[in-house]
Amino acid sequence: MRRSVRWAVFAVCLTGAVLFGILGSIFWEKNDFSKTGITLAVTNTVGTEGENSSSGGITLAQAENIRKMEQEKENPVGFTAWREETARVTDEDGFRSTDTTLLRLCGTSEYLIPHGKILGAEDTEGCLLGESTAEQLFESRRAEGLKVLWEGRILSVRGVLREPEDILVVQETKDTTVFNRITLEKSGNTKERARNFKDSYGLGEMLLTHTGESRIEQVLGLVPGKWSDFSGWQANWESWREELAAEAGLEKSILELAEQAERRKAFLFGLGSGALLFCSMGLVLTKSGNS
Repeated sequence: MRRSVRWAVFAVCLTGAVLFGILGSIFWEKNDFSKTGITLAVTNTVGTEGENSSSGGITLAQAENIRKMEQEKENPVGFTAWREETARVTDEDGFRSTDTTLLRLCGTSEYLIPHGKILGAEDTEGCLLGESTAEQLFESRRAEGLKVLWEGRILSVRGVLREPEDILVVQETKDTTVFNRITLEKSGNTKERARNFKDSYGLGEMLLTHTGESRIEQVLGLVPGKWSDFSGWQANWESWREELAAEAGLEKSILELAEQAERRKAFLFGLGSGALLFCSMGLVLTKSGNS
């Protein structure tokens, strides 16, 4: 291969490797819901539908009572109780309707969705729509300020979310609703704060999931105070294995699925970046061997 061609191919491969690496990091961060907080979930949420189908969780009144008690503390824990289900939503005039994924909240949306407009805890007259849901209702993604009809409530669209695309986010007003997930704000030692929160309010049927820790952080968390503490290693390993097994039995929420989709894209771009970098290094070595 001529030297000029080799250098041109090397430049293309190296540029592609850098570009793919940047795109991979963008997709990795795009729907990083681990930035929002740690989630407690009822262990029997798989396949449940409807307001009162879960035997665990907390009601709207219980969630508001817990919030009041937290606000009286010196270092209160911010949280949002929520549940996910399927619902039909209609435009205000009743011309178009669509089925979408519904998130019923008791608390701010910022603890769940790390980007876009925020639906405040007291905003019972507003909602958030995903781009796909907005297009189904209004034939446009520019739906902010428009109104939708859901369960007899007329709600103003406060913002349109790029991800998840197929979603309606509302503040719950029904006392009978049971929230089977609670997401705590991410601050300090999140897992320890979450366990203390769980124990303080008798949420024994809820387990920690989506802790916001990477696999590397989880592995490092297995290290006991002393490296020679073999019983500590064993106890940490058993605890981690139990957490992974329990989490595997939970149905993934739409937020976690959106995150996983972007992580898969990031992984593919990372592979592409590595392959192009390998090719560029191969050209350099080939050039060195021929010189």
